[in-house]
Amino acid sequence: MLRARLEKQNAKFSGDSVKRGTLDTPDAAPSREIDKLFVKTVCLIYQANHNSGMTVKKFAVRSDMEGLYGVVNWSEVIPGTATYEGARRWLHEELTALVSGLADGGADGVEIYDEHYYGLNIDPALLPRQASVIRGKPPYRKDWPGGLDATVSGLVLQGYHAMTGVRDGILSHTYEPDIRAIHINGTLVGEIGVEAAIAGEAGVPLTLYIGDRHGAEEASALIPGVATVVVKDGMGLQCGRCRNGAAVRQEIHDAACRVAQNGTAARPLLFGANIKLAVSLFAGPYRDCLRQNATVYWQDDETVLLRADSVTAAWADYWNIKDETLAKLKK
Repeated sequence: MLRARLEKQNAKFSGDSVKRGTLDTPDAAPSREIDKLFVKTVCLIYQANHNSGMTVKKFAVRSDMEGLYGVVNWSEVIPGTATYEGARRWLHEELTALVSGLADGGADGVEIYDEHYYGLNIDPALLPRQASVIRGKPPYRKDWPGGLDATVSGLVLQGYHAMTGVRDGILSHTYEPDIRAIHINGTLVGEIGVEAAIAGEAGVPLTLYIGDRHGAEEASALIPGVATVVVKDGMGLQCGRCRNGAAVRQEIHDAACRVAQNGTAARPLLFGANIKLAVSLFAGPYRDCLRQNATVYWQDDETVLLRADSVTAAWADYWNIKDETLAKLKK
């Protein structure tokens, strides 16, 4: 069902609908050859590091909160609210189970990137000793994809969720309230797809997803072979059936241990070296302000189009544009 939805959405955003701008180049044979070379190079890096007796096992974790096993309401994931600390406790419980499982499976190190809100949710004092955490949410740069490189054995998305518009997806959204949809070279993706693509360019596959069922389906549709732990089932945007905490923690530990010991069939998610990143925005002050930026190219009335030689670079460009726009709105 999800795969059919993705295909239907992708057809709407085919390459033929793109308005040509000064940053555009024709989709000619040379571009396709560059894509093939890019994919081949990344695959060789992946094979060299992951299939040749790599002795050091490092894992990168991207940690969010909307996909935690007990969370169903927006108020639970907003710092400072009465229910936030309860969700934060669940966050640390999941992370403890995850890091302990990876370590029991042979991982030598685990680096966690706190992705939620301002990136100040994870207390380093409460983490297992094998883990470190990137706090403060430093933005990805073209030369720094959040600490990912070819020495990392696998990426784990923990506490993640489905993209905007998924029916009955608990707290489903794509990064921020202003974003309606993201397409990479015509493929509809949410946060799961963007993070997996950025990791893929570093030769790192998404090996484990932990979150709600709709997010697990989304991850599996994009990355065949990824391991998943489903912690809850959506029954609406702010309601769902949540599993027992002890059972969830045990399953997270066991899944992480298996991934660290044996790996998965998942391979790096790659879109090639000629990237079209289309970010569709809901109507509102942010989109109106962004329209005043003369350097931004628009695919249609609601969609910003960015071109780059990698998803990492395109996403870094969008983030810079977004920060500039938000700064103007605050004046």
